[in-house]
Amino acid sequence: MTLGQAEGFLLVENISLVANLIGDVLSRLGLSVLIGYNFAQALRESELGIFGIALVDMKLHGELAYPLVEKLEASASSFAVETSFERQALKAELPDVLVALKPLGVKTVEGIVDQLRDRSRMQSLSTGCGLAGVGRASSALAASCDA
Repeated sequence: MTLGQAEGFLLVENISLVANLIGDVLSRLGLSVLIGYNFAQALRESELGIFGIALVDMKLHGELAYPLVEKLEASASSFAVETSFERQALKAELPDVLVALKPLGVKTVEGIVDQLRDRSRMQSLSTGCGLAGVGRASSALAASCDA
């Protein structure tokens, strides 16, 4: 990414008002936001590879996001999911994924972005020092790259 270029962010949310509100917060954080209003569109967008981090609503139009989540995990993308149902069960199913409970406030969205950026940086460090596939490397492991 060149200096001044916005970081790409895929937001998957089917409620336009919510997507626009979250999108505004993300834009203020310097992110270039791409909104997927359904899973088919989000899957197509994810194949473009123009985003580094993502936030996915786990349920759109009665459909669950597992195929998209699996694709994001396979691509080693840093992402979070948002849900209004059974957060603990979802955390158990997706232990390496950040799970946020809806509704999301501005501070929560900012916190999610900070955590995803940290994960993305760690992923870059781990890949850069021959640890490909260790997408959620610990700080100690990433620091060992410098040793």
